[in-house]
Amino acid sequence: MNVGYENTIVTLINQKRVAEGRVAYRVDSRLVASARGYSIDMACNGARNHIGSDGSTASQRIAAQGYSFWYIGENYYIGWGSGGTPQAAFNWWINSTPHYNNIMHTGFEEFGVGYMYDPATNLHFYTINFAKPR
Repeated sequence: MNVGYENTIVTLINQKRVAEGRVAYRVDSRLVASARGYSIDMACNGARNHIGSDGSTASQRIAAQGYSFWYIGENYYIGWGSGGTPQAAFNWWINSTPHYNNIMHTGFEEFGVGYMYDPATNLHFYTINFAKPR
């Protein structure tokens, strides 16, 4: 976990949203917890494709944190070495249509960012959970 990296992603996304005429997302601690949990799962257990090593989906992981939502979205990014910076993750998301659409979604109101680094593989794992609260 690196809170500085997580905060950098929050800043980059909200700056982009505001620059595009959208409202900045609010950070919710339960969404942060679910995002961190999935980043840890990817780093430690090899989870990929939005499915946790225990078979959980993003919506199940978010609900397990006690967050009640209308709908959710999830972005993740895995970067190696120097490709694991917050800026590299952000750039990749912005240049990928479905990930960009989550970042710029007008229905989501809150989000949480999680990060984990695996020194054994030199891989950086980022997760963003987006949601419209109930």
